[in-house]
Amino acid sequence: MIFVIGEYVIDLVDDKKNNYACHLGGCGLNCAVACAKQGAPTAFISPISEDANGKKVLNYLIEKEILFEPDLCNTKAPSTLALATIEESGSAKYDFYLKNTASMVLSSEELLSALTAHTDIKAVHIASLSLLLNPTSSAIYDVLSFLNPRPVIFVDPNIRAQEVVKIINWKKKLISFFEIAAIIKLSDEDLEFIFEGLSQEEAIESLKKINPHAHIILTKGSQGATWYTSDNKIFNQKNYDVKVVDTIGSGDTFSGSLLAYLSKEGAFGDYIENPKLEIQDSLIKKALKYACYSASLNCAKNGCNPPSESEVLEIL
Repeated sequence: MIFVIGEYVIDLVDDKKNNYACHLGGCGLNCAVACAKQGAPTAFISPISEDANGKKVLNYLIEKEILFEPDLCNTKAPSTLALATIEESGSAKYDFYLKNTASMVLSSEELLSALTAHTDIKAVHIASLSLLLNPTSSAIYDVLSFLNPRPVIFVDPNIRAQEVVKIINWKKKLISFFEIAAIIKLSDEDLEFIFEGLSQEEAIESLKKINPHAHIILTKGSQGATWYTSDNKIFNQKNYDVKVVDTIGSGDTFSGSLLAYLSKEGAFGDYIENPKLEIQDSLIKKALKYACYSASLNCAKNGCNPPSESEVLEIL
């Protein structure tokens, strides 16, 4: 099973006509939905608010057949909000309302209880604001660094620059997560922000030095993605050509689709008791193409709307 630990966010998208369309989103929730729509057993771990938006999220998880933890439901804290504006390129800019919201108040005890209740955790996806804001950030690191055997850890910084710059020691926190990762996926914008002043090649080398055993996947917007293996091989993949409506959730769709594909192909080991990333070059090429094409299909629709497995297979 794929476990996604992270935030859900209520996206209010400005249509530039003084109206806001409401979408359920957030890096964690989007990734979990993408993963589940690809047919992989998926769990979403986050406190969920007792407010009206939290109830929408619960219904959404049930509809998408995503496992959630009942003990984390009905949290007193409100749901996280984000105001999103779509630019001419189709990319979105966000203003977040984060302080003391549900996804940001996860404790170590709650997370440990949720994870130890399961014996089928093969891979764990962690990402974005949940990696940086306490107590959730500390809970994720403390528990995942403690677990033995440790699942395959997939880290996506998914930088929200306007929020990250407010956080003390944000880079130190990110590096600590990079150090325990088996796969690090980040965008070219993330890479530039984290390793400011370095060329792309220099930044990748710096990331390799932080964790020489990790696979690194760099998404490059309309230019597709590049996979850097732990043994210094490089694989490039272009996107599928679509008319872009917006890019909301495209990175999360990439991550969820990739995890689902790798899981179904047995890349996380044969034994539940000892998850291990086992991936051949041929599988890397197939998985990277699958994830790029899946993210492309998402961009052809409004908001985060990951394709199903059958939709992706039709264009491969």
